[in-house]
Amino acid sequence: MKERLKTLALVANVALMAVLFALSASISVGVNPNMGPLYAASRWLRGESAPIQSVKERAPAAAYPIRLTAIHGEKELSTASTRQEISPRYDQIRSILEEALSSAQPPRQISRRQYWQLLLENGAFLLEYDGYPPLYALRTWAGGGESEFFDLNFNRLALAAGQEQAALALEDEDGNYWVCDTAAGGQRVREALEGQPPDGALFARDAAGCQTLAEDEIVSDRRLTLPVYDASAPAVVAATVSGGEIPRALLECFSMNPYLAKRYTAGDGAAVFVQGSFVLRVYANGRLELSVDGGEGLAGDAAPPGGRAQAVALIDKTRSVAAAAMEAGGAPMDLSLLSISPLSEQGDYTIVLSCQAEGAPIAGLEVKADAKNGLIVRMELTILTLEQTGESVLLPARQAAAALGPEIRQARLYPRYGWQEGKLAPYLSYRDAKGES
Repeated sequence: MKERLKTLALVANVALMAVLFALSASISVGVNPNMGPLYAASRWLRGESAPIQSVKERAPAAAYPIRLTAIHGEKELSTASTRQEISPRYDQIRSILEEALSSAQPPRQISRRQYWQLLLENGAFLLEYDGYPPLYALRTWAGGGESEFFDLNFNRLALAAGQEQAALALEDEDGNYWVCDTAAGGQRVREALEGQPPDGALFARDAAGCQTLAEDEIVSDRRLTLPVYDASAPAVVAATVSGGEIPRALLECFSMNPYLAKRYTAGDGAAVFVQGSFVLRVYANGRLELSVDGGEGLAGDAAPPGGRAQAVALIDKTRSVAAAAMEAGGAPMDLSLLSISPLSEQGDYTIVLSCQAEGAPIAGLEVKADAKNGLIVRMELTILTLEQTGESVLLPARQAAAALGPEIRQARLYPRYGWQEGKLAPYLSYRDAKGES
């Protein structure tokens, strides 16, 4: 009997050693997601995210407007162009906007004249974005279902009061106009408009001396004042590159275990952390580069492969990882979706987010992610600490329009940040039919 018990114990020990060996190997070499429990266990041992659980609250939308205008009539507008101005106004209309997006019917194409009529007849809110986010993403964030009818990339989205029900009107990246009927009440839009009375802003077509601007560009005589910043890599990042310990949270947000990742210094001076198929390069200027191979990567919420729900999940994952990395580095920054480009039907995408300060995009500072087979396999971002050193007053739109050369036509003006004498300083950028300057 004793010999039998010893034999059973020996068999159990051998089996346990085999399991431990397999899990140990999976930490270093990675395990394919299709290997079920072994993959889940290896993720846990590597310090990656816990098994995905359903979350009742929806993630915040990863696209935020850079200008919001209340349209009461043809010459009665109120506009907001900084995050401080936009946030309270956006919060006021958010619930009605989400109701309109979630209940939107398939878009139908309309003429430019019909588009103008929708904006002016009963009032509307006009939301403008930096880049061209897809309509299906905003609909998903609002709780609407997935549908191929919403494969439109847009730059300007209007929530129009309508006669009885609110409507969504948009201009796509090709200059076409579309409208979606919704179940949201038009009266709620009109009530929200009452809370944002006209402030003297005009459409460019009604403003003298603005022939260089698009006729529906918003012109305000208010002077915008925005901070000027000193921008540098966070101290923790610089210390990491010079030989110090990397912040634990910084590795964890990329699903890497700070206790198991191996470190070396690359020939270009980057601090490189390797764990299995995950490689994170950290540069002294605050730049981070993640690459993953071997069929692994950062996964969004579970969704059918190659579908719009998966695309939105990957946008959300890109934003949450980038935001967590910036938070871990002590340099949080506003992020908003610029674009997502489907590369195949198997879940391959390129996702680009803009980095913003006070709601104004920072020129040349973006988060980029490449997804393959529904997993993020590459990310690039730069973490910067912004310290305000002063303020800068921007030209009013009318004066800025007059300063544009006569060859410029159909321009749009937006606050933006750029490098000036080693500082991040705001300026009024313009975008015309030929691109942006």
